[in-house]
This record gives sequence, structure tokens and C-alpha cells, in this order.
Amino acid sequence: MYMINTILDDYNKKNKNERQNSFGCMKELDNHSLGNYSMIIDDYCENLKRFENRMRVILNIQFGEKIGKSEDHIYYIFNNSYFQQMTRWWYNENRFNTYTYIQQDLDEFTRYLEGYYNNVLLADLFKKVTIDKGVNYRKLRLFNNNLSNFIKQLVMGIYTLKRTYQDATMGINLFGTKEGDDKAKEIVELIDHKIHRMLYYKNLFIQTFQ
Repeated sequence: MYMINTILDDYNKKNKNERQNSFGCMKELDNHSLGNYSMIIDDYCENLKRFENRMRVILNIQFGEKIGKSEDHIYYIFNNSYFQQMTRWWYNENRFNTYTYIQQDLDEFTRYLEGYYNNVLLADLFKKVTIDKGVNYRKLRLFNNNLSNFIKQLVMGIYTLKRTYQDATMGINLFGTKEGDDKAKEIVELIDHKIHRMLYYKNLFIQTFQ
């Protein structure tokens, strides 16, 4: 009986150590994963700042104003004036370029929104972060609010640009061409599509934290 008890004791001690080692490894891996998750959040925060800087002009655009883009990929405004079309021609800006600018930048931004939703909000660690309500949760909640507000501002800005081109398609342009008018209609359709996509993600982001 003594021998059996000794064997059982040794077996329990051995398995207890193995379980403790396993728990330690799991905890270490968990902390490592949380660290990586935090770095992913930081990366999305930094990229949002870049979008805010790039789109600042569009956020504040007024009806009738149109956009151009420098060689440094910085937007600038053509004021709504009698000489607007001539000035745009001088700087080699037109509706075809505007369409390309909007398509490229908003395609990139909607991919960014999709990535944030899939890689952060749908990640397994999001549930843990939400339950813990720690530093990562507070950082993520603040970022989510900032991102949602930025989407709202950007939608308002490009909607104003849409109205400008929508108005142009209904007016009479003595210097216009059929190709230019068709491109203006394409800009309107493109902006409608992008607004729909951005608002779709904005609603998902808000619902996630409700």
C-alpha cells in the first residue's frame, strides 16, 4: 500500500508540474499575442493620421470648388470662380484626373476600413480585450470613435464634391465636351458607391461597441 501511494504521489507531482508549465506557456503566448494585437491597433491609428492629412482639403471643400493634386500627392482647391475652368486647364487638371484621384484614394481607404474590421474587430483577441476592459480596450474604443467621426466628415466632404459635379451635368457648359459631361456623371456614380461603402463600415464599427 505504501508503495502504491508513493507511486501515485510521484505521478500527481509530475503531472502537476507539467500542468503548471503548460499554463505558464499559455500565459506567455497569450501576452505575446496581446502585444501583437496592440501593435496592429497602433498601426491602424498611425494610418488614420495619414488619411486625415491626405484628405484634409476634401473635408473642408465648399460647393462649387474642385480639386487638384500636386506631385507630392497633396490635394489643393480650385475656387469657384469665372476662371476656374481655365485655371484647371493651365494646371493640367480635369474631370478625368479627378475621377482617378477619388477612385484610387477611396479604394485605398475602403480597403483600410475592411482590414480594420477583419483584422481587429473580428479577431479572437477582440473578445478578450472587450471582457478585460483594459488599456487596449480603451485605446481601441477611442480609435473606433475617431475613425467613425472621420468617415462622417469625409462622407460630407465628398458629397459636397458630388453635388458640384451633379450640378455641372445639369447646367450648360459652353466649353465642355460630351466626354467631359459623361465623366462628370461617372464621378457622381463613383462617389455614391464610395459613400455607401464607407457608411456600411461606419455602421459596423459603431454597432460593435454598442
